[in-house]
Amino acid sequence: MRHAVPIFAFAALLAASGLAHAQDALIDKGIELRRAGKDAEALEVFERAFAETGSARALAQVALAHQALGHWVEAEQDLQDALQMGGPWIDENRAPLESAREKVRDRLGTLEVRGKPKGAEVVINGRKVGRLPLDGSVRVVAGDVVVQLSAKGHLALTRRVPVGPRKRVRETVQLVPQAEPLSVPPGQGGASRVAASSDPDSEGSAFFGAPSRAALILEAGYSSLPGVTSLSPANKWFAYGVKFGIDAGLFGSVGEDIPGTLTFYGGLPLILEMVDDSKWVARLSLVPGLGLTVIDYTGRVPFGELLSGTGVDLTGEYLALLVHASLDVGHRLNRWFTFGGGLDVPTTFFFGGGTDIGGPGVGGTQPEEFSVVPVLVGPTAEFRLSDQARIGLALRMGPHFTTGDLAENLDGEDLRTDFGFAARLAFAFAL
Repeated sequence: MRHAVPIFAFAALLAASGLAHAQDALIDKGIELRRAGKDAEALEVFERAFAETGSARALAQVALAHQALGHWVEAEQDLQDALQMGGPWIDENRAPLESAREKVRDRLGTLEVRGKPKGAEVVINGRKVGRLPLDGSVRVVAGDVVVQLSAKGHLALTRRVPVGPRKRVRETVQLVPQAEPLSVPPGQGGASRVAASSDPDSEGSAFFGAPSRAALILEAGYSSLPGVTSLSPANKWFAYGVKFGIDAGLFGSVGEDIPGTLTFYGGLPLILEMVDDSKWVARLSLVPGLGLTVIDYTGRVPFGELLSGTGVDLTGEYLALLVHASLDVGHRLNRWFTFGGGLDVPTTFFFGGGTDIGGPGVGGTQPEEFSVVPVLVGPTAEFRLSDQARIGLALRMGPHFTTGDLAENLDGEDLRTDFGFAARLAFAFAL
């Protein structure tokens, strides 16, 4: 019996050697197939070698075959696993394998899907990835990613989401509860069909709701000249961004002697979505900002002299602190059109003035500081051009309350009220 252990050890060594030779033979066969341009057949051989041996070398060859076939997600995962497994062959070829992994990652991005209802099935590019809420993000091939969601009692949703190379994108969705079923004409199969409904998600809304994706809003109008707003979502209900533009506060435009203003400003919009379902949407917006104002004494300076600047001092020595608060509520009439109304309070505090002005028929001193508080209400309408683009129109009117040195300088009263009107046309685009 003293020779039993050496004999068994030798037998085990022969078995391992035979397994290694079998693995090498399969891998060599796969490499020959790849050299012949038969990558799909080579992948099957490499997968068989890995299934039989579980070796890191075989898994690395599987990954490289996936890479050759353009299976970028599988190639990244298999390369990562092979590098972590290690071993003599992996260590010897670690540099080219890591280089291959980086090239694969240049083709991939990361998508995070959030939303409701809980338990909705998520399919990305035809592959089931789980149910809401997902445990984490999903690696996807960069480009337009097709996201499909379905849940019992809700309308299914399909959306294309652009994901850049090495970028992380968060997509928030909310399925619409299913409408009453419509009967199907006899002979057309199936028991019932579901009536089409709109997707309430405000991807690129101009006036209603918080955007679920980064959005750009371009605005123009009367008493709201060109402005550009860039918004990014923080979550389903809140978005933030930056805004730049020119504001014409023509609050003395009804025959009064209170001057209009022209303000170059920048602000930080904060958008809170208060309601968003299949029928109703409401949002609260707050845009604090700073501006530089040129005073235009509308009604006191002849128009021709204002244009020519003859004898008129229009030096913009006012700084402006702007706080624009607004509330918009809309009703979705259908998937394309939302109609509602809103309240705007674009408060502006002017300070740092006091320059003497002069010209034919004009004299006096600009007030050092004053404030204007418009309270404007009116209708709002928004038309959905596509899933990514919308156009909106808002009309507002109401009183302007002017306080401070300006009112005292003009008529000796502490508070002056005038009527104001504003119109805004906006184009919104989801990025």
